[in-house]
Amino acid sequence: MPEPPYLIDPKTIERFDARCTAFARAGRGRPTDGRTRARGADHQIAAPTVGLGDDEPALAEARASRRVDHLLRSSLSEAGDARPSVEDREARSPYEFASPEDASANIKAVARRFGACLVGITRVNALWVYSHDAGGAPVSLPEGLEFAVVMAVEMDRGQIRQSPGPPASAETGRGYSAMAALTVSLSEYLALLGYRSLPSGNDTALSIPLAIDAGLGAMGRNGLLLTSDFGPCVRLCKVFTDLPLKPDVSAADHVEEYCAACGQCAAACPAKAISDAPQPSFDTVGPYNRRGVRRWAVDAERCLAFWEENGTSCSTCVAACPYGLD
Repeated sequence: MPEPPYLIDPKTIERFDARCTAFARAGRGRPTDGRTRARGADHQIAAPTVGLGDDEPALAEARASRRVDHLLRSSLSEAGDARPSVEDREARSPYEFASPEDASANIKAVARRFGACLVGITRVNALWVYSHDAGGAPVSLPEGLEFAVVMAVEMDRGQIRQSPGPPASAETGRGYSAMAALTVSLSEYLALLGYRSLPSGNDTALSIPLAIDAGLGAMGRNGLLLTSDFGPCVRLCKVFTDLPLKPDVSAADHVEEYCAACGQCAAACPAKAISDAPQPSFDTVGPYNRRGVRRWAVDAERCLAFWEENGTSCSTCVAACPYGLD
């Protein structure tokens, strides 16, 4: 079995605390480059105020695009336990697939019909599960949820290329809403078959390493997952389950060599938050970078400070990345 396309240092790596993310630190009023204001737990960005005139429809679209995400947020794993409950699970016989391979093929087909552009499966590596959530509560997966169905939702490159501005923010928000609908729907499907499941967006566990383990791609210079078909122009989500599945294999790729020679995301970043170092390393910029992983560390708080300064989210590093276009 090939090795995953990343290197970790077993002496320093440990589970990451979600309180250390740039969003969580900003929510607690921690300084972020001296510019970012504190905000609530939903990480909403204020209406754009700089250089956008009176484009009310664009601003309304950017805000409305997250509505489904907000409505379904309480159904994601932030809210509680997997369903059905252990008692309900033991009270009925789950549907029996012919084999883990058959189950995996079925789940992938259903996930694609529910809106996923990419689907992969991996056994959950406990290292990728958060140690604590953004509010400080310890995180642990319910017992038995050994597998993660990791999915990507494609974003429209034409919209993302209008970053930083409302059209790109609207497409990002649409991606979040699609993530929520996809994960909640697939989790419900598994529950109806009699298997325990837990839908997850950006909570519970780190999506990028799970996606890499599930064979969806590798991490690029911009700190995002680069996929062969869509580059970084995707949003990631996952569903944890106790349904026995066949794990996929990490994809063999040349992302590190590609990013080392490219550097377009670093040159385009308006916040200068992306490293222009010739090679990745184990170095970190701040507590929002997890230790023990070899990659280009992104200054997430400098990035977030630009969001505040600009008045809307930024996807310029996604727009600038040519990976997957050819």
